[in-house]
Amino acid sequence: MQITTPPPSNVPLRIAILALDGAVYSSIIGPLDVFSMANALREASGQPEFAQVSILRVGRRLPQSFNRIKIHTHGSIRETNRFDVVIVPAMMDGDRGQDEAFPAFAAPRLVPWLHRQHGQGACLTSVCAGAFLLARTGLLDGRAATTHWNLADRFAAAFPEVRLQARKILIDEQDIITAGGVTAYFDLALYLVRRFGSSELAAGCSKFLLIDPRRSSQSPYQQGQFQKSHADEAIKSLQEYMEQHYAEALTLARLAGIAGLEQRTLLRRFRSATGDTPIMYLQRVRIENARRQLELSGSSIDQIAWQVGYKDTSSFGRLFKKITGMTPGGYRKKFSLAVI
Repeated sequence: MQITTPPPSNVPLRIAILALDGAVYSSIIGPLDVFSMANALREASGQPEFAQVSILRVGRRLPQSFNRIKIHTHGSIRETNRFDVVIVPAMMDGDRGQDEAFPAFAAPRLVPWLHRQHGQGACLTSVCAGAFLLARTGLLDGRAATTHWNLADRFAAAFPEVRLQARKILIDEQDIITAGGVTAYFDLALYLVRRFGSSELAAGCSKFLLIDPRRSSQSPYQQGQFQKSHADEAIKSLQEYMEQHYAEALTLARLAGIAGLEQRTLLRRFRSATGDTPIMYLQRVRIENARRQLELSGSSIDQIAWQVGYKDTSSFGRLFKKITGMTPGGYRKKFSLAVI
């Protein structure tokens, strides 16, 4: 591990944000806005600016974001500038395996350039799918990282040497920092302001830009992902049954009977196909349905607990918090779209 040493406090932090084809435009401009606010706050208090930010392309032409906006840049990675921090943005391009996902990451100069910046003391950072590029460098092998919760399975399959912790919003490995979901660029930018500036400066940016500085988990934002890309038709049929009859009293014995399997065989085949036990899967199906009701209905939490199969509201609340990281009431307050 290489410990990144920040420049003296009177010298601006040199930050490079990579502009890549398929990037989420806001994950480039958003951090720039946070760093610009930090500079403005520093200037207002008579202090040196916090950072000098360069948006860099890879080749000669201007890259295009995933929403087809041309990304204007300050230069390219062909230049020999050394940076203190490099940010790989969120991406919305590619939908297959490591070699085909996020084609912009395959640019031949990118990985060597990142290695060179890292070797010269830069802290490499990523947002969302940007972790795929950092993992390609090999610098994350044996270390912890996060990425968007919806990309966790693909990332784990492509980079088994990385200790993926996809529930976390941000992981700091000193010289490499990864941030989770798409808008985690706010979390990353505030964290960089705090780490290389001060807590006071980060708090000022948070207040002026109305950014929640307290997010630590992606769990409340995860949508139910139920593994069905397997060839075990008996298990797939049972999954579909559970998703339609989740509110019923489905014991392991009853599930085994429905599947026509011995209980031990069911446990083995179900875990092999889905990664879950049947009861764990049922719990996640129930909680996913409870989440939707909390978001869209005005039903009470007791009513929702009963409707998804739980007679004991306390047990429902504990399980809900274990899976989502929030209480049912806290989840409703944060995500409800219903007029209650």
